Amino acid sequence: MIKGEVHKNLLASEIEVLKSLKNCDNIIEVYDIYNTKNNTYIITELCDGGDLAKMISSRRSFSEAEAIPLMNQVIHGYNQIQNKGIIHRDLKPANIFLRTGEIKIADFGFAMKQSDCRRYSSYNVGSPVYMPPEALNENKYSFKSDIWALGVIYYEMLTGKTPWRAKT
Repeated sequence: MIKGEVHKNLLASEIEVLKSLKNCDNIIEVYDIYNTKNNTYIITELCDGGDLAKMISSRRSFSEAEAIPLMNQVIHGYNQIQNKGIIHRDLKPANIFLRTGEIKIADFGFAMKQSDCRRYSSYNVGSPVYMPPEALNENKYSFKSDIWALGVIYYEMLTGKTPWRAKT
């Protein structure tokens, strides 16, 4: 259920972003979007390999030789997002899924087009551990925000923990 104007804008932005990322490698495929009176359903491909967060948790850490091919896929997917002028704003292992060994970036609920940055500058979104200082302090998001998150993800893959802890 949509609770307020902020959630309505975020859902509309997510749907617009997902439609623009159709048929991109390493991005979750959206098959259809259904709207009913009270709900919106986003039908995506099944990624039954779990997510990267669970994989890190179960393995504790990856060697560089294991992490690099996975990060190459994440970066390939991110490049497609960036080439479409989109900032994800919530890249983290829990939003990176696996499907038969292939990485799929998902959860575009906070994503927006770069051109909308000023319009949504009052919304502070994302997961604090993966957010850069400028997003935490000033609600400023850019492609650099996502690149920061990619660095945190890679660090977490190699060490089994994030560089710092944060709940807020």
